[in-house]
Amino acid sequence: MSIPRDVPGRIINSDKPGHRVKVSDDAEDTGGFLILEWWDEPSDSRQSATFDSWVADESALQAFFSETGWQVDWQGALGHVRGDAGTVAVSSEKFYSRSWEPISVNELEALVANQLNECSQAQRTCFGTYRVMPYAVPFQRRYGLEHVLVVAHLPNGLLYFEDVEEGFELGELDTNGVLHDNGCNQLSLPEALARLGLGDSD
Repeated sequence: MSIPRDVPGRIINSDKPGHRVKVSDDAEDTGGFLILEWWDEPSDSRQSATFDSWVADESALQAFFSETGWQVDWQGALGHVRGDAGTVAVSSEKFYSRSWEPISVNELEALVANQLNECSQAQRTCFGTYRVMPYAVPFQRRYGLEHVLVVAHLPNGLLYFEDVEEGFELGELDTNGVLHDNGCNQLSLPEALARLGLGDSD
């Protein structure tokens, strides 16, 4: 079967919760090939497979991954797997939820509170200076317009949480009031603050 570009699909890992998978299906990035990469997080051992010209028969994919325990199904979206600048990395936790939902304000507030415990006192003080109640702003991905939640107004931009990549990133609104995906949105709050030079990280 043909796997369309930028159409939600799913890759299911039923018995290896410590694994992640990346899907790359951008012709500009891969020369017109579908590339799957998967790796074990603790050991970071990595393998990949390449399929020609966007076409991968479902049964062939199932057979290919059968030895590793992976199951592949492109009939729907069990998790939240879709092209983001041609690639996406999704933890297996998402696949057990049966559906993907954007993070709520309450969930993000709880996440921020938890990650603030991992910050230094200087980082917590600095973040408190710029912190705002999370609110949604338009977020332009390669495949369409969505929304992300802003958590702080920093001197050099907006600190927001990207709940597909599950991380914090800094961005600036364009003239239309839209943030743009820069493909590097996987930082924890203390990592983001340290990278931005806000407070010390002890």
